[in-house]
Amino acid sequence: MQLEPILFLNGLLSLIFVITSTYVGIRIASKYIKYKQTNLILVGFSWIGISSLWIAPSISFILVIMTGRGLTPFLYFFIANAFIPLYVFIWMIVVTEFLQKENQKIILIICAIIGTIVEIFFFYFLFTAPSIIGELQGPLDTKWGLFMVVYYILVIIIMLITGTLFARASFKSPDPEIKLKGKFLMAAFYTWGIGCLLDTISSLSIIILIMARIILVLSAIQFYWGFFLPNFIKKIFLNKNSIK
Repeated sequence: MQLEPILFLNGLLSLIFVITSTYVGIRIASKYIKYKQTNLILVGFSWIGISSLWIAPSISFILVIMTGRGLTPFLYFFIANAFIPLYVFIWMIVVTEFLQKENQKIILIICAIIGTIVEIFFFYFLFTAPSIIGELQGPLDTKWGLFMVVYYILVIIIMLITGTLFARASFKSPDPEIKLKGKFLMAAFYTWGIGCLLDTISSLSIIILIMARIILVLSAIQFYWGFFLPNFIKKIFLNKNSIK
């Protein structure tokens, strides 16, 4: 099987997003070695986790190039969705640790219950009625069913709300650089949310699909800048002309 140019671009952008997100997540998690803060590991793996939906098309893209065949529907759905509740739970550990320590236990219990219910239904449908989860449209894309779309929207809402609260905490800092990092973090979550929403309706148009993947790649870059500000960004936004 040979991919048409537009499908090749789609697969390539998915792969770039996954690679970029994985790199960003590993960089953040690796800071644990220096600062000995477990939350850095959790934040890093959380960001890797929210790209898990695009790991399946990325793997399928590589397989098509190498073997001419993509993932089976079962493997595609499993890789894309099976661990999302776990990654959301890990992210909620971080958020509640910083912002809702006094209510952390009850929030995590609720999150765990919802995640468990979703997982039960997901695996039940995966083995008995995979069409409820979605329908593969070629080797790289899926038309997701209502069950998954509703869950994705719920995850997007959770990530946007908690991401906003998480980023806003840095606005209280007197350090302009930390404030700027917070703005990039907030931008990353909203850019990611827009990319996800576009991706859920991408079956309507290949143009929408390509736009969604480009926006997602941009969100990963913004998230990286939220932790590691490049010097040229400091020069532009902080007017630090002395930075070399």
